Amino acid sequence: MSPSRFIAYVALPGALRWRKIEHPATGEAPVAVYERAMNLALYLMRAGPLIRDGDTVGTTPTQRIAVARGEQGGVPTYRLEFVGNAAWPG
Repeated sequence: MSPSRFIAYVALPGALRWRKIEHPATGEAPVAVYERAMNLALYLMRAGPLIRDGDTVGTTPTQRIAVARGEQGGVPTYRLEFVGNAAWPG
């Protein structure tokens, strides 16, 4: 059974609290999901919390991953959601 989502925690410069990144299950190899979440975490660590609720991110011109920002259990959260069929891997 594959997990329903991947969760990573990241500390941002100057932030008093950890941030959480939730990545949905995609059927991809776990290493691909891990790399995507870690790339986003690295970007946030370097650039700061520039990604707003409703922004999209992606590593290719056709990949659109919507970011929903909010809080879960008092932890600021970035929840990733793939947009459109072209964004789904595999």
